[in-house]
Amino acid sequence: RVLRMPGPGAGRAWRARPLPVDDRLYADVRPMAAQPRALCLASSTSHREWVLTPAKHSHDVLHYAHGLAGETLAGVLADTDVGIALVRRPGAGFPSQALMHLAAGQLLLSEQLVPDCGLEPGIDFLPFNSRDELVALLAQVRLRPEAYERVRIRGRLKAEDHRASRVWPRIVADLLQDLRVFGNTLNA
Repeated sequence: RVLRMPGPGAGRAWRARPLPVDDRLYADVRPMAAQPRALCLASSTSHREWVLTPAKHSHDVLHYAHGLAGETLAGVLADTDVGIALVRRPGAGFPSQALMHLAAGQLLLSEQLVPDCGLEPGIDFLPFNSRDELVALLAQVRLRPEAYERVRIRGRLKAEDHRASRVWPRIVADLLQDLRVFGNTLNA
């Protein structure tokens, strides 16, 4: 059985879903700073750099392109208010960092999520389709951070569906049930 991330090529997977989020990264939605800081947690690709560069030049955007983990990651998430999720390349699916930003109580700004994995644009996160739209969204958030409180709360609530302590037991139970019913054949 193959468990894959959603997106292109996931059709032959037994299950396709975003990676569950470590329970230790969940935090309550807290008031945004007067000057909100944005964070992108994604390896560097030409597409990501192309999208982020104007935002980095005009706003306070942190980009960690190499692994953060444990207390360091939790600290960086706690010190920032806005998460930016970018796909690896245009049309590449669901950015794995999106759910982590929601779990941390951040306002998520994201490229189109394909599939959306239950997240609703404009309700759970703010979508953008170009680097100019990202810059404009960051400017709006900076001018009126309180205007996005409902989106942050709703996004944080949706992140509960992806909490590791809830997801992994369901996946393992599904796998065991699948094996009981269909055996170890790959035709299931």
